[in-house]
Amino acid sequence: MPKGNLQAVLQTPLLVQPLYSNGKPHHVTLQYKVERKAWKHLEGREFEVVTTHLCWNDRIEAIAVQLPEWVPCCNKHPHITVSWIDGAAPVESNRMLAGQHNALEFNTRVSVRIEFKERRPKWWRFISSLLQKLITD
Repeated sequence: MPKGNLQAVLQTPLLVQPLYSNGKPHHVTLQYKVERKAWKHLEGREFEVVTTHLCWNDRIEAIAVQLPEWVPCCNKHPHITVSWIDGAAPVESNRMLAGQHNALEFNTRVSVRIEFKERRPKWWRFISSLLQKLITD
């Protein structure tokens, strides 16, 4: 059975100017590389996340969030990745939030909806990234 990610997808845009050139804030990762059937009961549920801080270092920018207690999250520091530099990856938000970083208070509420995003095979992601580079260059 194919695996994927359970995400809380933003239903309203975040009004924040990205610090770096890559990325667009669009979700909170709740569960990573999981089977859909285990989380099907949560798909479509809507709720609000509370943002607490805009955080960044010299590679990546993210918004720390608080989730309702009933929402399962695999990350110790739930967040919305906002942007990152060339050569960095969105997953670095986890390390950044666990270590030293800059932070500004950023208090707001954001509507989200739980969705399951099936993971594509590595070769598919590689081809997609090449095509994206060709289109943007």
